Amino acid sequence: VTAYRKIDAYTPTAKELESLVGRYSSAEADGVLAFSVKDGRPRLTPTNRPSAPVILTPLGRDIYLYGEGLTKVVRNQENKVEGLRFIGARVYSLVFSRVPD
Repeated sequence: VTAYRKIDAYTPTAKELESLVGRYSSAEADGVLAFSVKDGRPRLTPTNRPSAPVILTPLGRDIYLYGEGLTKVVRNQENKVEGLRFIGARVYSLVFSRVPD
C-alpha cells in the first residue's frame, strides 16, 4: 500500500534561493552544476552545457522537483548549505558538494 500525504504549496523567499546560488561538484558524476535564479525561478545548469538549464520546482523547504526526480538541499548543523542530493529513477542519493567561492 502506498500512502501519500498532501503538502502545501511552497514558495521560497529570495533570501532562501540566494543562499543556494553557487557551484556544486560531484566526482562520482564527473560534473559541476551551477545553481542560479532567473526571473525568480531556481535552475541548475551543467557547467559543460550552459544551454541546458533545468528549472527546479519548489516542493517544500529545501526540496525541489526536477524532471522525474527530486533535489534535496544538504545542510550542516549550522544550517549552512553543504551540497545537493539527487534522487530519481536512475540515481539514488547522488551528492554534489558545494564548491567554495
